[in-house]
Amino acid sequence: MIQEVWKPVVGYEGYYQVSNLGNVRSIDRTINGGRWGTEKRIGMPIKLRYTDDHHINVKLHKDGKRSTHHVAALMLEAFVSKRPDGMLACHNDGNGHHNELSNIRWDTPKGNSADTIKHGRQIKGEIHPSSKLKEEEVGMIKKLISNGISVSIIAKIFKVSRATINKIKFGVTWTHIKESEDLPPEFSRILVDDFWNLV
Repeated sequence: MIQEVWKPVVGYEGYYQVSNLGNVRSIDRTINGGRWGTEKRIGMPIKLRYTDDHHINVKLHKDGKRSTHHVAALMLEAFVSKRPDGMLACHNDGNGHHNELSNIRWDTPKGNSADTIKHGRQIKGEIHPSSKLKEEEVGMIKKLISNGISVSIIAKIFKVSRATINKIKFGVTWTHIKESEDLPPEFSRILVDDFWNLV
């Protein structure tokens, strides 16, 4: 049996700890209760939230603010290193609910996408139940990106989020679709005549 080891959550030292087995807990601490004096808060396990996109998240509180974090990323920051620029917390076995330290690593979005394909969890293209784009449109998006059009403008043209366009840009999704060779004539009008309406 693997021994559970706890370390402070980076950025929440004195508030929370994360373990090498993927658990998160608050720690005992004394807070200022104003005119009522000090109050002792007893540490307790934090509820893990299993998401539809195969992640485990937790909500952490500090200084009156609440934020959501991927547990795998908290583990890597506590036990391995600060998140390298552009890197994601990836699972070696492709199971995002398997948060043991030996099963996770920092990797690029392309590396993460390769994991998904390797482990057979990727539903490609417009047949994906959550897809809002058609394959032809994705080819156009890749062409616009290579022409230097901003992510914000492309997102407005296709009525999707900037996150959706960024995933295409960085090779996280739609990796099987090639960039269109040419753009339809109507794009010239959109990008020239209506440019300022899209900004």
